[in-house]
Amino acid sequence: MASFQAGNQKWLIELTILDVGRLKSACDVDLFDANSLSELLADSPRIYEVVWHLVSDQAAGFGVDEGGFAKIFTSHYGEVVDAFTEALSDFFQAMRRPELSSVIAKTLSAYEKLQQSAEKRIRSADQAIDRIVQQAETKADQLIDQHLQSIGVEKSGV
Repeated sequence: MASFQAGNQKWLIELTILDVGRLKSACDVDLFDANSLSELLADSPRIYEVVWHLVSDQAAGFGVDEGGFAKIFTSHYGEVVDAFTEALSDFFQAMRRPELSSVIAKTLSAYEKLQQSAEKRIRSADQAIDRIVQQAETKADQLIDQHLQSIGVEKSGV
């Protein structure tokens, strides 16, 4: 059974066929539709909504309301999503729908590649900005030195 730890509380995430029907009504998500499933995995607020429906009874037992769980979800996002996708995969395997497990794996892989690409672009932009700042500082120093020279002030060597 998929789970994640938040503080001293172990949260279990499990899907049953009953949950799938309830989620379709409550969250307007059809877990048996590959497009709907892929869209869900790209939408953090909807993931929260689905996970909240799956753990709300546990939350009540822990004395955690929806706002409190939202804070837990936010601070443990990676672990919650990992547990949720594990629960989805387990469910689809049990329901003999391995193609939907494949949708999960492919979607998560695509998002990871996008994130890596974005991080690489950000690092590249940071390096470019550093070079531009360094060039601007050098040019400013040169202009200051030229101005000081033109008014007869010697460079202080600082």
